[in-house]
Amino acid sequence: MGNSLIDDTRAPGENNKKFFLTTEQHQNIAKWLNEKINIPFVLSEAQELSLLRKVVIAVDRNVMKYIPSEILDGAGDRNFQLEPVAAEAIKDYLVPMLLELVPLPFFRRTLQRTVINKLVDLFVTAIANKTTVDEMIEEVVNG
Repeated sequence: MGNSLIDDTRAPGENNKKFFLTTEQHQNIAKWLNEKINIPFVLSEAQELSLLRKVVIAVDRNVMKYIPSEILDGAGDRNFQLEPVAAEAIKDYLVPMLLELVPLPFFRRTLQRTVINKLVDLFVTAIANKTTVDEMIEEVVNG
């Protein structure tokens, strides 16, 4: 990604695996978020999209670091289903953790929580239900 502060090719997660999401998924989720929110003081839609992509990457990096691959792999497996109580526990854990770990100084605190909640809901729903992250992205982008 050139001179970016975020390395979107590797994460220091389990076995130094690649990110949970692909570059294309990062971009698609950022586009979806860009349609849903407006970042104050940003000059253009292209800048907003770039900032949101970095947020998605930062969230992805931290999800990869703190959620075991046995659970994350379920987001790409239509046969995997997480118990509802476990899905809620992951959401309850991830949202406050990500609010602390992912710096979003250009968002109001309520907007920070909205963005993180949307991302966590997307990820956990893909893991918990018999669906995939790609199907969830397609549903939210087209729905």
